[in-house]
Amino acid sequence: MSSKYVYVEDELSGRRRIRSYDARTVAQQYSNIAGILSGFAFTVIILVAQENGAASDAVSTLQNNLSAISFFVAFFGTTLSSFVFALVSGEEALTPRVNQMAFFGGLGFSLAMSLLFWSVASVLDSFLVDEAAIFVRQIFPIFILIHPVYVAASLLDNIFIFDLRKPNLKEYVLTIGPSLIPLITCVFLRLFSISFSPVDNVGLFR
Repeated sequence: MSSKYVYVEDELSGRRRIRSYDARTVAQQYSNIAGILSGFAFTVIILVAQENGAASDAVSTLQNNLSAISFFVAFFGTTLSSFVFALVSGEEALTPRVNQMAFFGGLGFSLAMSLLFWSVASVLDSFLVDEAAIFVRQIFPIFILIHPVYVAASLLDNIFIFDLRKPNLKEYVLTIGPSLIPLITCVFLRLFSISFSPVDNVGLFR
């Protein structure tokens, strides 16, 4: 191992590790951000519910309902992530378990953010802000693409910090590969022009 790495021994666990990224420190800020987004999602749920009563047709009602459901799931996900990150920030020692907890918190936070992003586009459609909705949907694939790296970092950190080595190519593939499956599926469907829009098939939801 190169001498550029600094090794430390944790006083509580007695484990030797590389001095590096500490999930406990950043988890405090993640917990605050997740809590704020949870409040945002809950507020939008109320607004969408109020707007739903004024919807004039079945398509608008369905679109509002889908947006409300997505915001509700995002509300639950961000609230749960906030609690998980709070637990991570309270850990006394940096251990592999801490990074694993951060992984599960980051996984829920990542999925909730994706739902929030999509739901914002749906709400913009409902309020006839077409240009903004189109822009959000155009950058949505880029937004999704960075999630696997963000989430998998917590697992790869265990290899680097505690196994005292850099992850190899196989470990990168096994860690990040499954996260790319939904994105690859979407690209495949787009290439073959396969799509399903609940709004265009409102009769199936009656």
